[in-house]
Amino acid sequence: PGVPLVYVNPAFEQLTGYTSDEVVGRNCRFLQGPETSRAAVSELTAAIQRHTSCTVSLANYHKAGSGFTNSVTVLPILDVVTGEPRIHFSLSQRYSVAPLAAASQRLAAEKIQATIPRVMRFLTPTPSVSDGDVAVGA
Repeated sequence: PGVPLVYVNPAFEQLTGYTSDEVVGRNCRFLQGPETSRAAVSELTAAIQRHTSCTVSLANYHKAGSGFTNSVTVLPILDVVTGEPRIHFSLSQRYSVAPLAAASQRLAAEKIQATIPRVMRFLTPTPSVSDGDVAVGA
């Protein structure tokens, strides 16, 4: 039922935990779960029915049960002679905010490290001259 998968690449297998043999011929609804947005699924379904392109973010689930966010794009592939849609091409890309958060933390740490020498100049005692003698002053 629905639009079955006709091919999946090794990246799909790694992303989902399912092998090609397990999924070809099935609709990819098996990746959905309790956190999957019904509105996003409806938008995707409508685009396939209208033969238009669409990109949505879906909460999907790995075979082992862990969740991941998936950016899914579907595009109709038209017959070059008739102009009629022959198949729908789907591109999925997993994304996570964790790498962005880690990169942000790394950048913040680098900025702090770069600032420390400038701050230390104000905290390190510098020689000052007082009555001809060298004294340590702040």
